[in-house]
Amino acid sequence: MTLPNSILNQNSHYDLILIGAGAANLSLVLALKESNYDGSVLILERTDKLPNNRIWSFWYHTTLPKHITSLISHKWASWSVSIGTSCATMNAPTMPYCSITAETLSNAALAVIDKSANYSLLLSCDVVSVEHKKNTISVITPAAKFECSQVIDTRPPIPEIPNVGLLQSFYGMEIKTESAFFTPSKVDLMHQLHVSNDRLEFFYILPFSESHALLEYTCFTRNNIPQMELKHQIEAFVTKYINGSNYSLVRTESGVLPMYNITPPANKKNVIRAGISGGAMRASTGYCFSSIQTWAGQTAAMLVNAEPLQQIIPIPTIYRWMDDLFLKVLCHNMNIAPVLFYNLTKKLSAPRFARFMTEKASILDLLWIIWCMPKLIFLKALFIINEKKQVNAKKK
Repeated sequence: MTLPNSILNQNSHYDLILIGAGAANLSLVLALKESNYDGSVLILERTDKLPNNRIWSFWYHTTLPKHITSLISHKWASWSVSIGTSCATMNAPTMPYCSITAETLSNAALAVIDKSANYSLLLSCDVVSVEHKKNTISVITPAAKFECSQVIDTRPPIPEIPNVGLLQSFYGMEIKTESAFFTPSKVDLMHQLHVSNDRLEFFYILPFSESHALLEYTCFTRNNIPQMELKHQIEAFVTKYINGSNYSLVRTESGVLPMYNITPPANKKNVIRAGISGGAMRASTGYCFSSIQTWAGQTAAMLVNAEPLQQIIPIPTIYRWMDDLFLKVLCHNMNIAPVLFYNLTKKLSAPRFARFMTEKASILDLLWIIWCMPKLIFLKALFIINEKKQVNAKKK
């Protein structure tokens, strides 16, 4: 049930409190329902409604649960990366690129919450702190205090100061045009890849039909870019792409993602982090939906089996290490970034690329990806990483 703010039953003790109603916790709600979890769950969301201004994209793979694949709204068998007039296109009908709207995911979770007596949702509820007591955990909000046995916290991580890596900033416009401008069978993952003022820039085009698409300006940079500058970039691109034709704006989306591996804080008893702050996002790409489903399935199994709640980083160590190495190269050699991304698309088979993007790659896949990279530059980056580890070890 969705609780009105005027009804705050502080005397109830919940088995589980979920802080934040983003992709991670909503996916967990669906996984818990599928696993017949019968504990009491309270979801606390700081905004006044569930998210509906995002599109979650990922590559299909057979391990995705059916309750997630049933929500897929669009699939594309082809995707491409382009530099200037050169375009590398991949095609994988068995591992297509897929999208689920945030609204669809939210509605699926709301259906569970509204129909199940053991699930409750409280909107416009910002969490101030989480405190351990002798036999319980207190979740403190400005209006109330809630007691529970376990907490999953998806609040964003505190930015690292000084910034230890790159930032991915983006601004997107979903539009409908009067004429046909888009190719609905192919996604432009990185269109017009180029470097300008030490930032990697490209455009992302997600077509839903010949006259309906999401177009997004994205840049990788060390510094946060003002939102108005991002907006100006995508508006100028849209105008040029559709030849100045009229269009209607459906919605916008924007954000800033950390491009460095996030390690959750030390696990406190029965309190864990999830989502981006739980290490569920690929640092080199910003993709997280697939790994979130892995996390949701594993965490739901722990809860259903009444096992101690453990912190899970769903992205295997080898991918985090490869991302770290790749991003170290970009930090010191941004000008070669377009060629690196283009070559991955050009030299890899589509299934191999998709497996790598979904953390399902074989050892042979990983070795092939490493072989595609320029050896000397990556060896230098590896040396820098090892040198820093040695310095940090001496400090400890």
